[in-house]
Amino acid sequence: MTNDIVAYMKNDTVKERFSEMLGERNAAAYISSVLLAVTNSKQLADCTPASIYTSALRAATLRLSVDAGLGQAYLVPFKGNATLIIGYKGLYDLAVRTGKDRYINV
Repeated sequence: MTNDIVAYMKNDTVKERFSEMLGERNAAAYISSVLLAVTNSKQLADCTPASIYTSALRAATLRLSVDAGLGQAYLVPFKGNATLIIGYKGLYDLAVRTGKDRYINV
């Protein structure tokens, strides 16, 4: 199923959508990080390509990376579909970006 996901994510429409949100250069890097996350997880590779795309697009909208090493957001397999889970580092980043924080103790 990984090949289906790679083909889906390398589709021109998908690339264009990510480019609109992240810019051309950042879109390619972001798609690569999504594909890396899929490659590293057999359960995620078994998920539908559309659910991976949708979850990755939600993370990109929030400007959160799905790279597990950064811990901002995770693509988690659940009943054959990928689900976006925001990590505590992502929540921290979102809170700081609002500019409304006074103190954040993590």
